[in-house]
Amino acid sequence: MEVLWSAISRYETVRDSIQEARVMVSLAYPPAWYLLWLVIAVCGVGTWFLRNFTERVEATRLVAFTGVTSMSAMVIWTFTQF
Repeated sequence: MEVLWSAISRYETVRDSIQEARVMVSLAYPPAWYLLWLVIAVCGVGTWFLRNFTERVEATRLVAFTGVTSMSAMVIWTFTQF
């Protein structure tokens, strides 16, 4: 958990004219990152719905593949950029 937390927050040294202190700075993710979370969530619910309440096999596979691709992109982007 500490590995993930270090990607979200980090310590920076702030120098004042009198003293020096270490403060925790929170990082903000870009809006596209949160949009990717939305796509992942919609694909998860859509796959569940299509699998349990319809007989559309091709649509289920398409939505599931889109969700898997989005989650893979999220993981790669998160661990390479942040």
